[in-house]
Amino acid sequence: MVITIWWRAMKTSILWFILLSLLAFTLAAVAFSYVFDRYLPEGKVLGVQVQNSGGLSLFSSQARLVKSAQNPTVYAIAGGFKHPIRNEEVFYSYDYNFRNVRVVSAAELQKYPLARLAKERGTGRVYFLNYGNNLKKYHLTPQAFSSYPGNRWAEVVELSGKDLSFWEDAALLKEANSAKIYYLRGNQKAWVPSENEFLNAGFSWGKILTVSKADLDTYQTVNFNIGLVRSSQATAAAATPSATKQVIVTLDASSPAASIFPFATAGNLAAVFRIQALSGNVNINSLKLTKSGLLNINKITAARVEDENGAVFASNANISGNLINVNFRSPVVIPRALPKVLRVKISFAPGQETNHTVSLGIQAESDIQADATVSGIFPLFAATHKLIAADNLIGQVRISSQTINNTLRDVNLGSRNEAVARFTLEETSGNERAAVSSLTFTNYGTANDNDVENISLYRDRALIGAVRSLQNGKATFNLTDNNITVAKNSPVEVSLKIDILQGEGSTLKFVIDSADDIQVRGLTQGFNLVVASADNFPIGQGASDNYNKAVFRRAGVGFFASSLTDSEREIFRGQDNTIFAQFELRNAGQDIYLQRLKLQVEKFNGAPDIADDISLMEKISREVIVTVDKERTRGGVMADVNLGNHKIAANAAPTIWVVIKVPEDAQSNNSYRINIPELSYKIGLDNTTYTQAVAAMGQLMRVYAPRLTLTAGALVNGGAATAGADAVELGGFSLAASVDEQIKITNVVMSLATSSDDVTYASGFAELALYSGARVSGIISQPNSRTYTFSNLNITIRAGATLGLTIKADTENITAGKRVQFKLESMQAEGYSSHAPVSVAGEGTISDAVAINAASGG
Repeated sequence: MVITIWWRAMKTSILWFILLSLLAFTLAAVAFSYVFDRYLPEGKVLGVQVQNSGGLSLFSSQARLVKSAQNPTVYAIAGGFKHPIRNEEVFYSYDYNFRNVRVVSAAELQKYPLARLAKERGTGRVYFLNYGNNLKKYHLTPQAFSSYPGNRWAEVVELSGKDLSFWEDAALLKEANSAKIYYLRGNQKAWVPSENEFLNAGFSWGKILTVSKADLDTYQTVNFNIGLVRSSQATAAAATPSATKQVIVTLDASSPAASIFPFATAGNLAAVFRIQALSGNVNINSLKLTKSGLLNINKITAARVEDENGAVFASNANISGNLINVNFRSPVVIPRALPKVLRVKISFAPGQETNHTVSLGIQAESDIQADATVSGIFPLFAATHKLIAADNLIGQVRISSQTINNTLRDVNLGSRNEAVARFTLEETSGNERAAVSSLTFTNYGTANDNDVENISLYRDRALIGAVRSLQNGKATFNLTDNNITVAKNSPVEVSLKIDILQGEGSTLKFVIDSADDIQVRGLTQGFNLVVASADNFPIGQGASDNYNKAVFRRAGVGFFASSLTDSEREIFRGQDNTIFAQFELRNAGQDIYLQRLKLQVEKFNGAPDIADDISLMEKISREVIVTVDKERTRGGVMADVNLGNHKIAANAAPTIWVVIKVPEDAQSNNSYRINIPELSYKIGLDNTTYTQAVAAMGQLMRVYAPRLTLTAGALVNGGAATAGADAVELGGFSLAASVDEQIKITNVVMSLATSSDDVTYASGFAELALYSGARVSGIISQPNSRTYTFSNLNITIRAGATLGLTIKADTENITAGKRVQFKLESMQAEGYSSHAPVSVAGEGTISDAVAINAASGG
């Protein structure tokens, strides 16, 4: 009974438990459903409910993809905000398709503000986006987020983790009213105490964000040290994914609309493509263009790709099978965020076809070979253009090469204005005159760009253009302001001249490489004309490799001693500015610059060392090339002399003198000879030094040292004179000249011997003078000294001859009883021709005494 009652009570309890449990579950399900329906669209951000319409997500099907016609950047529009899609990797992280991208006007795109608040899908982390510095700032707490009046939870846009990985984490913060800068690491902040530590850590001033105090206060404060930065940077580097480079290709707004192109015209602008690089510079190596339309591909004779400024990237495209394959000479660099345009110009062969059309485009991404992912809406074709026949309207220009040489031609290094190419231009249709606006010549030889300079273009021998140097083996003449006008049926000759600097053994051969290298426009119809030739391009190639080819040779220089006359070979002791040697330098058709020479002064017969500096000078101009210190040649030492880059003009043959003063102590029969065994020089602007063994030896130069020997001469009066007579002989001397040369006496000093009486006017003497037969000096009318100087003399003695010299005076009777004796104190003489000083021996010689007697009956 008890058990039955217990069981009934238990059944009742269990039943109530089940009913209450079912009710609780139902209420929980309803509550969960309500929360799910209400709060999941709102979402929870940092623990705060976010009122969200469900459209602020780039993953939403409501997100739209747009771009403007002027800019290739694709934007995602969500909930009234736009967000740029920076690259293809990000694009596909949202599972987007380029076919869904729509073009809108720039004004329409401008209506949408940039999304500044972002939530990372999967983590719920909320960031502020700084587009100017590509920074994202994470908010640690809801309070930090709400501390900014402009922040609204409803404006947070959901982005992919891949998208946000390309944004750099903000690591440098400061308050608006404080100069303190903090470095962030995780949830920690560290005050950077000085500018030096800021810079040493590798921080950038442009990476600092200004934040609210409430936001900054959410970070824990720690001390700053460089190790904190280094470890953080290492962690960030390991965690940061690398961005994939990308280029976006579109048609540029400047791409031409449908137009008409005549056959047999060149440089027709068919398409313009715009290329923009994202996430770094991009190199484009090649481009494949597809032709559409009725025009046969064989009618396209050339295609050129250039930039907006006309700089050519490629001009020798391979054209076949409806494809134009363009391989760039060097990669075309597309800078990050700086779009570049590629302008495609094509040339057409003559034709008579009607209703033929042509359009060029890029069929697929793979038709652009680059070191980046290629994006765009493909196939991408430009407008369709129509071809017409206009043979009776437009002109035609023919070009041909003229022969300069058929075999390899030598040209000297250093040659100036050397003719290296010659062409004839002729308008052959008679329809219109033509103007050449650009000419490009290409060197098919081996010479480097810096081997030549001053490339000059002549029309009928008149200079019309010049470029300083070659660029990649090419010389391009822009003749826009100085066209070469080609009259109808009237040929014009153009020639190319050049300066040869260096590169011994290198070759030069200029050709016109392709039809694109000559730009010609008809002056009546205004179309660019196709240039024809009897030969295929390159024009100027010739029948053999050596046709119009020149090779650079070094002609060398001639340097040798040239003869002096017999009289010029006579040098005299003490003679100044004496030519010791004469050399001739013969230069070829090149400017040369003398560098060094070796010089030796050889001595013979006991000749003394040179006592003065040595000069090398040009005979005609008297320009001193170099002065050599006398000490460098002492003892016959070979001196290495720096010639200071002295220029010798092309084809010049200067005579060079070695000029020295003959030593004062040189004696007769001493001899000298100048020896120059080696000369070095440079040619033109060639920096190579060429050394030439010249073995140039001057002539033997004999020293003449004229001497004059003085002795007492016999007196005609035998040493006795009569007082009161005129021209009384008072002293006599004998002068003997050496055989070197005729001597001229210029100064004599006579004095009275110690034992002599005075010879003065007061003592009865007058009209004192020197005689050699006739009087040879001026007269001292009233002598009043014991020493007499006779200057400005011109007494000559033949070489090897002897001359008598006497001193005479008029006497009065009062001179009776006097004894007179003269001494030849000194004498100055010089070589009559050489003007070299004469060595005088016997100075101080005393003449025999003369006794003056009274006249008989006096």
